[in-house]
Amino acid sequence: MQEYVFIPLDVYRKKLHNKAIETELEAWLGFLAFDDLERIWEISRYDPVFGEMYHELSEFRRKPKEVLGMFSEALLQLDRNDAKYYAETLRKKAEALEAELQSRDAAMRLKDDEIAELRKRIERLEGRQ
Repeated sequence: MQEYVFIPLDVYRKKLHNKAIETELEAWLGFLAFDDLERIWEISRYDPVFGEMYHELSEFRRKPKEVLGMFSEALLQLDRNDAKYYAETLRKKAEALEAELQSRDAAMRLKDDEIAELRKRIERLEGRQ
């Protein structure tokens, strides 16, 4: 079982207002909470990965069409995956129905054979009388 802790970023921002970033958790929360350059610089000095992420975000802000293009591609891929999943689900259902139909056909043939055998027996018994 996982445990979740929700931290309002505005409360965190007030708590960490003049405090240095000391842990990775503080860096991540700061990454999400702060937008002033001084704090961004501090977080980037803590771990350069955050600097790279800030750089990517700033690029997205300058080129929003690129973000929309990436979003559209992601949606298109999701649509393709949904279609494949739906087709696979329908194929499995069709196979299951086909197997059930074959099973019922076999049972019906057995019943037909049994009925034919019983009719022959009836005819033989009626012929003796």
